[in-house]
Amino acid sequence: MTMFTTAGRVGSGVVRAHWRSLRHLRARGHSATIRFLTRLSLDNPALATKLSRLPEEQQRAVGLNAARTAVAATGLDDPRAEAALSCLEAGELDHNVEAAVAGLERELDERAWAFQDEDGGVIDGAWDEYLKWFRQARAAAALRFLFETDAVTAVGEAIYEAGAASDDYPVISDG
Repeated sequence: MTMFTTAGRVGSGVVRAHWRSLRHLRARGHSATIRFLTRLSLDNPALATKLSRLPEEQQRAVGLNAARTAVAATGLDDPRAEAALSCLEAGELDHNVEAAVAGLERELDERAWAFQDEDGGVIDGAWDEYLKWFRQARAAAALRFLFETDAVTAVGEAIYEAGAASDDYPVISDG
């Protein structure tokens, strides 16, 4: 049986590095999905290995739980996020819902960017607001990735984004 708990803190350096790389790609018109095959395996190889040994259904359940935890931890309260959770819980990969949650992710990213200076640093005194929007955008990204048809990519990226949103990675028991 697979267990999901929140443990394994993700350092704030991960948040900063992730944000810079994502902003860099988007500023140049690239889709965020072009480079994301191994982020979880680079950041947490033990978790990625355990995850890869699970059947697809269990992988997706762990990913969904991580995304659900990120949504709750960040206080993300938006009908598009709720629709994505409902759709994913039903096992459906609806492209209209995926597009809606991708739009939500973009909106939240833009809100976070408003609290950055031109060098990519956070404006003095704005860290809390920046972090709020950044983390909610990462929770939305976790949901969006779960719509990928390839389970390894979907789940690995959803867990990575959920970790950036909540500072926690799931724990997969050995038994």
